Amino acid sequence: MVNVHLSGLIFACASLFIPEKLLSQAPERPDNFEVFQKLFDKVSRHITEESAALSDIPILLTAIEDEASIAALLRGRIIAGALEKGRIVYSGDSLSADPNYLQINSQVLKSGVVYSPVRTGWLFRKSTARRSAVVEVDIELIEKPAGRIWLHDLFKAEYADTVRSSEIKELENPQVPFTVGDLRRKSAWAHIMEPLLLAAGTGVAIYALYALRSQ
Repeated sequence: MVNVHLSGLIFACASLFIPEKLLSQAPERPDNFEVFQKLFDKVSRHITEESAALSDIPILLTAIEDEASIAALLRGRIIAGALEKGRIVYSGDSLSADPNYLQINSQVLKSGVVYSPVRTGWLFRKSTARRSAVVEVDIELIEKPAGRIWLHDLFKAEYADTVRSSEIKELENPQVPFTVGDLRRKSAWAHIMEPLLLAAGTGVAIYALYALRSQ
Protein backbone atom coordinates (compact mmCIF):
# COMPACT_ATOMS: atom_id res chain seq x y z
CA MET A 1 0.00 0.00 0.00
CA VAL A 2 2.86 2.33 0.81
CA ASN A 3 4.39 1.69 -2.62
CA VAL A 4 1.12 2.63 -4.35
CA HIS A 5 0.88 5.91 -2.45
CA LEU A 6 4.56 6.57 -3.00
CA SER A 7 4.40 6.02 -6.76
CA GLY A 8 1.32 8.24 -7.01
CA LEU A 9 3.05 11.03 -5.10
CA ILE A 10 6.18 10.72 -7.22
CA PHE A 11 4.09 11.07 -10.38
CA ALA A 12 2.29 14.10 -8.98
CA CYS A 13 5.56 15.74 -7.98
CA ALA A 14 7.12 14.92 -11.34
CA SER A 15 4.39 16.83 -13.13
CA LEU A 16 5.63 19.96 -11.35
CA PHE A 17 9.24 19.49 -12.39
CA ILE A 18 9.12 17.97 -15.89
CA PRO A 19 9.04 20.51 -18.72
CA GLU A 20 5.65 20.96 -20.35
CA LYS A 21 7.03 19.87 -23.71
CA LEU A 22 7.75 16.39 -22.33
CA LEU A 23 4.23 16.04 -20.93
CA SER A 24 2.30 17.10 -24.02
CA GLN A 25 3.05 18.12 -27.58
CA ALA A 26 1.31 21.37 -28.52
CA PRO A 27 -0.40 21.51 -31.94
CA GLU A 28 0.83 23.84 -34.65
CA ARG A 29 -0.29 27.37 -33.96
CA PRO A 30 -1.55 29.93 -36.49
CA ASP A 31 0.54 33.05 -36.93
CA ASN A 32 -0.99 36.41 -36.04
CA PHE A 33 -2.05 37.16 -39.60
CA GLU A 34 -3.96 33.87 -39.70
CA VAL A 35 -5.51 34.69 -36.32
CA PHE A 36 -6.91 37.93 -37.70
CA GLN A 37 -8.20 36.03 -40.71
CA LYS A 38 -10.11 33.74 -38.34
CA LEU A 39 -11.52 36.72 -36.44
CA PHE A 40 -12.65 38.51 -39.59
CA ASP A 41 -14.20 35.29 -40.87
CA LYS A 42 -16.44 35.52 -37.81
CA VAL A 43 -17.35 39.07 -38.84
CA SER A 44 -18.08 37.85 -42.36
CA ARG A 45 -20.36 35.08 -41.08
CA HIS A 46 -22.17 37.59 -38.88
CA ILE A 47 -22.84 39.81 -41.91
CA THR A 48 -24.01 36.82 -43.95
CA GLU A 49 -26.43 35.74 -41.25
CA GLU A 50 -27.82 39.24 -40.71
CA SER A 51 -28.34 39.83 -44.44
CA ALA A 52 -29.79 36.42 -45.27
CA ALA A 53 -33.11 38.00 -46.27
CA LEU A 54 -31.26 40.01 -48.93
CA SER A 55 -29.27 37.12 -50.36
CA ASP A 56 -30.81 37.59 -53.82
CA ILE A 57 -29.30 41.06 -54.39
CA PRO A 58 -25.63 41.89 -55.04
CA ILE A 59 -23.21 43.38 -52.54
CA LEU A 60 -21.22 46.59 -52.88
CA LEU A 61 -18.03 47.29 -50.91
CA THR A 62 -15.97 50.45 -51.18
CA ALA A 63 -12.42 50.09 -52.46
CA ILE A 64 -9.46 50.39 -50.06
CA GLU A 65 -6.22 51.98 -51.20
CA ASP A 66 -3.86 50.42 -48.67
CA GLU A 67 -3.96 46.70 -49.49
CA ALA A 68 -1.66 45.91 -46.54
CA SER A 69 -3.98 47.46 -43.96
CA ILE A 70 -6.14 45.59 -41.51
CA ALA A 71 -9.19 47.19 -43.19
CA ALA A 72 -8.17 45.53 -46.46
CA LEU A 73 -7.91 42.15 -44.72
CA LEU A 74 -11.41 42.61 -43.29
CA ARG A 75 -12.77 43.55 -46.71
CA GLY A 76 -11.09 40.51 -48.28
CA ARG A 77 -12.64 38.13 -45.74
CA ILE A 78 -16.10 39.69 -46.25
CA ILE A 79 -15.75 39.21 -50.01
CA ALA A 80 -14.55 35.62 -49.57
CA GLY A 81 -17.49 34.82 -47.30
CA ALA A 82 -19.98 36.37 -49.72
CA LEU A 83 -18.58 34.54 -52.74
CA GLU A 84 -18.65 31.28 -50.81
CA LYS A 85 -22.41 31.79 -50.39
CA GLY A 86 -22.83 32.49 -54.10
CA ARG A 87 -23.32 36.23 -53.70
CA ILE A 88 -22.40 38.73 -56.43
CA VAL A 89 -19.89 41.30 -55.15
CA TYR A 90 -18.99 44.68 -56.64
CA SER A 91 -16.35 47.20 -55.62
CA GLY A 92 -16.76 50.97 -55.79
CA ASP A 93 -18.63 53.96 -54.40
CA SER A 94 -21.95 53.35 -56.16
CA LEU A 95 -23.61 50.77 -58.37
CA SER A 96 -25.78 51.33 -61.40
CA ALA A 97 -25.63 47.86 -62.95
CA ASP A 98 -28.36 46.53 -60.65
CA PRO A 99 -31.49 48.35 -59.43
CA ASN A 100 -31.13 47.03 -55.87
CA TYR A 101 -28.00 46.15 -53.92
CA LEU A 102 -26.65 45.85 -50.38
CA GLN A 103 -23.93 48.32 -49.44
CA ILE A 104 -21.63 47.12 -46.68
CA ASN A 105 -19.75 49.74 -44.68
CA SER A 106 -17.26 48.40 -42.15
CA GLN A 107 -14.66 50.05 -39.93
CA VAL A 108 -12.15 48.38 -37.62
CA LEU A 109 -12.44 50.33 -34.36
CA LYS A 110 -10.12 48.16 -32.30
CA SER A 111 -7.60 45.45 -33.05
CA GLY A 112 -4.53 44.05 -31.37
CA VAL A 113 -2.54 41.15 -30.00
CA VAL A 114 -1.31 40.94 -26.41
CA TYR A 115 1.10 38.37 -24.89
CA SER A 116 0.83 37.76 -21.14
CA PRO A 117 3.76 35.76 -19.69
CA VAL A 118 3.00 32.39 -18.10
CA ARG A 119 5.46 30.04 -16.38
CA THR A 120 5.00 26.28 -16.80
CA GLY A 121 6.86 23.68 -14.75
CA TRP A 122 8.98 24.31 -11.66
CA LEU A 123 12.51 22.99 -11.89
CA PHE A 124 12.85 23.04 -15.68
CA ARG A 125 10.68 26.06 -16.25
CA LYS A 126 9.55 26.87 -19.76
CA SER A 127 8.55 30.40 -20.61
CA THR A 128 5.22 30.62 -22.42
CA ALA A 129 2.75 33.40 -23.04
CA ARG A 130 -0.99 33.67 -23.26
CA ARG A 131 -1.77 35.17 -26.68
CA SER A 132 -4.98 37.19 -26.84
CA ALA A 133 -6.26 38.83 -30.01
CA VAL A 134 -9.35 40.98 -30.41
CA VAL A 135 -11.13 42.97 -33.10
CA GLU A 136 -14.10 45.31 -32.83
CA VAL A 137 -15.80 46.23 -36.07
CA ASP A 138 -18.51 48.79 -36.75
CA ILE A 139 -20.83 47.29 -39.38
CA GLU A 140 -23.49 49.07 -41.39
CA LEU A 141 -25.66 47.33 -43.99
CA ILE A 142 -27.67 49.66 -46.22
CA GLU A 143 -30.21 48.52 -48.78
CA LYS A 144 -29.83 50.74 -51.83
CA PRO A 145 -31.16 52.78 -53.49
CA ALA A 146 -33.97 52.93 -50.91
CA GLY A 147 -31.46 53.88 -48.22
CA ARG A 148 -32.91 51.49 -45.67
CA ILE A 149 -30.46 50.68 -42.87
CA TRP A 150 -30.70 46.92 -42.54
CA LEU A 151 -28.15 46.66 -39.75
CA HIS A 152 -25.91 48.95 -37.70
CA ASP A 153 -23.94 46.89 -35.24
CA LEU A 154 -20.71 46.78 -33.24
CA PHE A 155 -19.30 43.26 -33.56
CA LYS A 156 -16.51 41.92 -31.34
CA ALA A 157 -14.48 38.76 -31.97
CA GLU A 158 -11.77 37.30 -29.74
CA TYR A 159 -9.11 34.59 -29.93
CA ALA A 160 -6.80 33.15 -27.26
CA ASP A 161 -4.21 30.40 -26.98
CA THR A 162 -0.82 29.69 -25.40
CA VAL A 163 2.45 30.10 -27.30
CA ARG A 164 6.13 29.72 -26.47
CA SER A 165 7.85 33.01 -25.76
CA SER A 166 10.69 31.96 -28.06
CA GLU A 167 8.36 31.70 -31.07
CA ILE A 168 6.61 35.06 -30.74
CA LYS A 169 8.78 36.68 -33.42
CA GLU A 170 7.90 33.87 -35.81
CA LEU A 171 4.20 34.60 -35.30
CA GLU A 172 4.61 38.24 -36.30
CA ASN A 173 5.44 39.98 -39.56
CA PRO A 174 7.12 43.39 -39.10
CA GLN A 175 6.08 44.28 -42.66
CA VAL A 176 2.44 43.99 -41.56
CA PRO A 177 2.22 46.23 -38.45
CA PHE A 178 -1.08 44.93 -37.10
CA THR A 179 0.44 41.46 -36.65
CA VAL A 180 2.99 42.76 -34.11
CA GLY A 181 1.73 42.26 -30.56
CA ASP A 182 2.33 43.85 -27.18
CA LEU A 183 4.34 41.79 -24.67
CA ARG A 184 3.33 42.46 -21.09
CA ARG A 185 6.08 42.16 -18.50
CA LYS A 186 5.72 40.49 -15.12
CA SER A 187 5.65 42.71 -12.08
CA ALA A 188 8.60 42.86 -9.67
CA TRP A 189 6.41 41.18 -7.03
CA ALA A 190 5.89 38.18 -9.30
CA HIS A 191 9.63 37.80 -9.82
CA ILE A 192 10.14 37.79 -6.03
CA MET A 193 7.36 35.29 -5.31
CA GLU A 194 8.33 32.70 -7.95
CA PRO A 195 11.59 31.56 -6.21
CA LEU A 196 9.82 31.49 -2.83
CA LEU A 197 7.01 29.32 -4.18
CA LEU A 198 9.56 27.05 -5.85
CA ALA A 199 11.49 26.60 -2.60
CA ALA A 200 8.29 25.96 -0.62
CA GLY A 201 7.00 23.43 -3.15
CA THR A 202 10.31 21.59 -3.22
CA GLY A 203 10.43 21.43 0.56
CA VAL A 204 6.91 20.01 0.82
CA ALA A 205 7.62 17.37 -1.83
CA ILE A 206 10.85 16.23 -0.13
CA TYR A 207 9.17 16.10 3.27
CA ALA A 208 6.22 14.06 1.93
CA LEU A 209 8.53 11.56 0.22
CA TYR A 210 10.63 11.19 3.36
CA ALA A 211 7.52 10.71 5.53
CA LEU A 212 6.13 7.97 3.27
CA ARG A 213 9.47 6.16 3.08
CA SER A 214 9.65 6.14 6.90
CA GLN A 215 6.31 4.28 7.23
